[in-house]
Amino acid sequence: MITIPDQGVVRTPRSKHWVDDGILFSICDEMSYLDFAEAKAITAAFIQLSTKPLPLFVDLNTASGQSSEARKYFASDPDHVATYSAVALFVSNPVAKVIANVYMGLVKPKKPTRLFTDIEEALAWLEQFKETRSS
Repeated sequence: MITIPDQGVVRTPRSKHWVDDGILFSICDEMSYLDFAEAKAITAAFIQLSTKPLPLFVDLNTASGQSSEARKYFASDPDHVATYSAVALFVSNPVAKVIANVYMGLVKPKKPTRLFTDIEEALAWLEQFKETRSS
């Protein structure tokens, strides 16, 4: 289970977002429907949290669905795509799996995107997309 921190969280009307150990986290409020307005708000939150693309962990288990406009925006809008380096979609219930599979099947994400049913596996996969700095 993902623990939402007490500080450093940016809220949108229907979701929460934060950075921890170089990974951007995003989780919807319980039974939230992601429409185009929420998608744009999420992008603004990501930009507020980091000026560079970060690996993104999305917990879809609390979402009730997303509009086709939001789906297309998440997959291909240049401003949104510039906020992340890869996406791990965490799904552990039937609704979340449907949302993720529709997203993956209908719109081809421009960056590496995988579905996971295990949080630790998702986070381990995202490690390879962290920016490495050499001095």
